Amino acid sequence: MRWWIAFGLAGCVLGCGEDGGSPATGGSGGGGGSAGGLGSGGSVSGSGGSSPYCQPTGPTLATLGANAVTIDQALPGGLGLSGPAANAAGVYWYKDMQGILRVAPGSTTPEVVVAGAAAGPLVSASAVYWVTSTGELWRAPLASLPATGAKLADGVPTTSAIYAADEASFYFSDLANHRIMSLPVAGGTATEFLPNVDVAAMTLHGGYVYYVANRIAYRIAYGATTPEQISPMSDLSLTAIATDGTTLFWADQDTLKQTPIGSPTQESTLGEADFFDSLQLSGTRVYYQESRNPTVGWFATDGSSCGLAVADSSIIGTGFVVDEQHVYFVLGSFDDERLLRVPK
Repeated sequence: MRWWIAFGLAGCVLGCGEDGGSPATGGSGGGGGSAGGLGSGGSVSGSGGSSPYCQPTGPTLATLGANAVTIDQALPGGLGLSGPAANAAGVYWYKDMQGILRVAPGSTTPEVVVAGAAAGPLVSASAVYWVTSTGELWRAPLASLPATGAKLADGVPTTSAIYAADEASFYFSDLANHRIMSLPVAGGTATEFLPNVDVAAMTLHGGYVYYVANRIAYRIAYGATTPEQISPMSDLSLTAIATDGTTLFWADQDTLKQTPIGSPTQESTLGEADFFDSLQLSGTRVYYQESRNPTVGWFATDGSSCGLAVADSSIIGTGFVVDEQHVYFVLGSFDDERLLRVPK
């Protein structure tokens, strides 16, 4: 079971796509291109005929060797792994036939924190969420883990749905009715947050909902009724966004750009790839996952440098996550999937 999620941590979007692959599959794409030695990075090149932007290079799994650590592996006969997601307490993922697992920062030993969970996970700073294939929304506070959680609502959309959560509300896209809905995490009834919108990506930051619709990125404050345009209209569909509240980082399939919040026409390009599937901010870097040329890499937010965390044709495009020291991602085939950790 594979599903795309977006969670309301500072500047993070996982699996935000408009027309670059199915939310239910997230395939692995083409072959993994060649890469340099361990720890090597790209450089800005101005030579004739080459891209004017930094060209990421870095290790393959083979050259990483023992620095590529297997954290977990799918059970035989299961439907594999999905996620991962992260907060300060660790990295979380879903394992078919077992539930939601977590590994603490610095540890390589996973623990089951929600036994029997049927999907997930989505995390905020204080809770773990998951939406089942039948549209049930569940929540388990971090303080109570390990736990079975409590059901918050029924009827949450699951087809091509995008989810986000903070400490007060759970947000979800309702494509069938062209709107964004919100639900108090303390319980209650879902209400319409924003009508007349088909959302292609969504994340939360600093009291705003950031989202993509019709090849444009917007944000709208909690409780407001009028969204603010924060990017120009792209010639191509926007496939991923991330923000720190000051700058919007966005990808229109093969180009990574940035725009100051409040100045939607002042775009600049950070770099290029075959296809940007998802973005995450970490310090002064924008990390990305690319499934057509399976890699996880990064660009400096000032465009001065770039690199690859890993390149391998077996990387599965179901999302990645970055913590203080490592990058986590899913690798393998349908019947032999693994969650791996490599250095940033």
